[in-house]
Amino acid sequence: MRVVLFVVVLVLFAGCTPKKEYINIYDKNITKEPLPCLGLDLMMSEALKKELTKLYHFKPDCEYRISLDSRGGIVCNSSFNSALKANSNFPNSYLRLELKRGVKTLFSYYVDLTSSPDEDDIKRAFEVFSNKVKLP
Repeated sequence: MRVVLFVVVLVLFAGCTPKKEYINIYDKNITKEPLPCLGLDLMMSEALKKELTKLYHFKPDCEYRISLDSRGGIVCNSSFNSALKANSNFPNSYLRLELKRGVKTLFSYYVDLTSSPDEDDIKRAFEVFSNKVKLP
């Protein structure tokens, strides 16, 4: 009986785990010296640009550019994941923030989400970015 109770409690708490964030810093210099400026990628959606411009004043002519990308409604038809999808908070969208200089990626942040990214998810991504990278 104790084993069954333990397993039930374990399963309940397993569904409440925090989101796993993946952070990669490809150029360590961005953590040591402040960036001269920060711009926005022109290919981002207007809704994502609007949320980011609430958090920081970007310069349009800067060579250091942030891009924010998300996709929702991701469906995996693989039967391999069917048990996982049925018994947990299987992600159906993601949010990715990258810092680039030209074509070289300097920083990347990625998180899987169980719903479409909202303002809090974007704030969290920028908060992680600004804590890791020295901003002007």
